[in-house]
Amino acid sequence: MKTFAFNGYERVSIQSLFYSIKNNFTYEFLTKPEAMHQIDKESSEGCSGIQGQKYVISPEHGQHENEAGVGVSIGINGVSVYEHSENYLPATSVYPAFFDDWVHVAVVYNNKTPSIYINGQFVKTGVTSLKENVFASGVFGGHNPYGFFVGQLKYIRLWDHSRTEEQIKESISQDLIGNEQGLFGYWNFDNQSFSELITNDDVVSVRDHRDGILFVMNQLGGGTELYQNTYIEKIKDQYKVYKLMFQSDSYLFEDINEENYSHILIKSLDLTQKKFINLLNSLNIKLIYVNHLISFQVYEIMDLIQYSGIEYNYFIHDFYCACPRVNLIDKNGIYCNNEVGVSKCQNCMNNFQNISIETWRQRFLSFLLGAHKVIAPSYSTKEIIKKYYPGVSIDVHEHSVSSTIKNTNKSIFAKNKILNIAFIGYIHKIKGSRILYQMMKIIRMKNLPIRIIVIGRTDMHDKFISDDKKFIVTGKYDNTEISELLAKHKISLVISSSVCPETYSYTTSEALLSGYPVITFNIGAPAERVRKLGGGWILEKVNSSSIINLLIKLLDNRNEIIQKANNLRK
Repeated sequence: MKTFAFNGYERVSIQSLFYSIKNNFTYEFLTKPEAMHQIDKESSEGCSGIQGQKYVISPEHGQHENEAGVGVSIGINGVSVYEHSENYLPATSVYPAFFDDWVHVAVVYNNKTPSIYINGQFVKTGVTSLKENVFASGVFGGHNPYGFFVGQLKYIRLWDHSRTEEQIKESISQDLIGNEQGLFGYWNFDNQSFSELITNDDVVSVRDHRDGILFVMNQLGGGTELYQNTYIEKIKDQYKVYKLMFQSDSYLFEDINEENYSHILIKSLDLTQKKFINLLNSLNIKLIYVNHLISFQVYEIMDLIQYSGIEYNYFIHDFYCACPRVNLIDKNGIYCNNEVGVSKCQNCMNNFQNISIETWRQRFLSFLLGAHKVIAPSYSTKEIIKKYYPGVSIDVHEHSVSSTIKNTNKSIFAKNKILNIAFIGYIHKIKGSRILYQMMKIIRMKNLPIRIIVIGRTDMHDKFISDDKKFIVTGKYDNTEISELLAKHKISLVISSSVCPETYSYTTSEALLSGYPVITFNIGAPAERVRKLGGGWILEKVNSSSIINLLIKLLDNRNEIIQKANNLRK
């Protein structure tokens, strides 16, 4: 089938508006969109159509305030009808969908009310225009600067009346002669001579030919999302970036390459392997970056990715691939010390989810072996995962931290009469909140000259200052300001109190790079980093008493704190 490929800058100008075609008319076109467009809220007022659109029919400006020109924007995520006049460019009919192949679209205006038909089937009626007259536009391919169509187009037909569903169905596959009753215009884009009408006057945009990367991610936030957003910021000029998330029973694809994100929402039951592959091809995806699979239907998404034919990387942000409990905390709430025995793990799992741990690990083994790269942010994480999957090759790449991090520690902080110690971030149970509050009780009971400052919040306090001012919870903070915040509170050292292995721990790295020694337990990435830099203390016993005993020792030996801080200046 001969067609014309619109690359995001071409347009065809037959006539701005057809003033004899108004209020009751029909557009039909056969197209294969190849990019997302912005989906706006349906309305009869406003100017939502000024950005993020892919106008296959340009909404040309009405000559008078009570007149509007009609335009149609289409992307792989749906089709929308717009009307354009003075301070007026609303979406008067919006139909979100997923077009992974050729699609026939009809927009029927009946008494100034637009309806949309897809492949001959009625799908949507919009809102009635408030303008006195709405006119058909004769400009195809885009509107500068509001957006240009990207995809293939075979024809556009314009009828001078409101066609019925039956009439639309009858003519979808017909090659028209051009003199059919009521046919006002028929522009066949498979005609080679038609290219002479294509212009790009005054157009500054060009089609984006960058390869696409799809990030598979949940919406739980934390360090995983911070890593992803930092990485995206680094590569966004080199690649087009898309996100894939899971909401309830649907897959959410987001195009984040424009100021206002476009998206596609596809029901899980509707996303076949073929549709998934077609979507990846439409977005020019060359790499899938699996950041996390929590909240997804795990086996389903792994199959979609693994059999897509697209290279994929898997990043180990936690231990989900080894255990659905994620953090290797057993049914008693205790770190399981990387238990690998199937029977013991299944017994633990029976109190959590109805999952066969043997099947879980078999499926993940296949998925990890099929990955282009499996990446861990620390060697301790690699060692733990290797216990479960010894045959999987794992690269180690540490996360980067904010460029605003700098050494702000001063020796005088360690010599203050009251020793200020900090916990950083959101301190919940797994991060050691029980240890924190037990420490506070012991400090008060022993009347120790120690003040605990949580730069962040806990699972018991969002913000708090005790009467004796020995316990302070500052509340949410900007992590780019952590170096200054540590200095502001005259912190002597930081405690990283996670009761199970962390794969990285941004807060530990931020503290060390800001020049503040860290006390941590001998599990996971924090201990690995403290050991590497010589910037702190590593404790074997995971409890509050071991930390308190060390702090009592340091109260009488402040120079040891200063020496550890000096190690971080090297």
